[in-house]
Amino acid sequence: MLDIQERYMTDLAAISTTPTEFGDKGFIKEDIIVYNNFLTQDECERLVAFMDDEDQPWSMSAFFESYGMSIMPEDPILEKYGFERDYFAKLADRLQKSVEDAHQRPVKSVSSHAQKWQEGAFAPFHSDNTDMDGNPSAWEKSKLVCLLYLNDNYEGGDLDFRDHDISIKPVSGQLITFPGGINNVHQVIPVKGATRHTIGAFWDYKESEYSAERMAEWDAEIEKVREQQKEMQAEWKEQLDNGQHPLENGGNTGGY
Repeated sequence: MLDIQERYMTDLAAISTTPTEFGDKGFIKEDIIVYNNFLTQDECERLVAFMDDEDQPWSMSAFFESYGMSIMPEDPILEKYGFERDYFAKLADRLQKSVEDAHQRPVKSVSSHAQKWQEGAFAPFHSDNTDMDGNPSAWEKSKLVCLLYLNDNYEGGDLDFRDHDISIKPVSGQLITFPGGINNVHQVIPVKGATRHTIGAFWDYKESEYSAERMAEWDAEIEKVREQQKEMQAEWKEQLDNGQHPLENGGNTGGY
């Protein structure tokens, strides 16, 4: 029995929205902003087909049964699915402008990736840029996150916020952005029935600067965490081979 429980769903249909160039904008909370119809359904379907292409270089991510892939500014495989090869460069620019519109401040890119969440995949409660006590981590540059949802034909997969009465069932084509730190600790409920496809991007404030000493500390922390993740991934593989899930029997270890 899996012990991450789904809470009541936030009724996004009840949230007032305003048309913008990025879709219909609404405030789930003052700093959790949604853009409905950020992408068309046709775009979403073709992007899912692109992600399912047999030549894609997926690798295991920091969360159980979730796999990541870097997004390149130009990708010739996109042309097989009716996109221009620089589609992701244009998408990145649009994502940045939407994040700046949502949070009303200039930002700079930290990272972006495509992600697929297989059946059983989940993310335990986490902060994107601190430890669970609120201390800045090696990912402290990731001040803001935006999550783009490409399909919704699965069960579970809800975006759930620990300290707010907010649990979101994402809709295909929807963009959600928020500060990903200790004030918005969040999880992803286990995915059931089909693969969940997303694109995620992280952003820092444009004016942010960091010392060489602090960046060296990040490098050391990241190296340590990557080694821990390798051990965790080996444990996950053993569990999968044995038909087990990390949440069975009261477990809760599904990522960092």
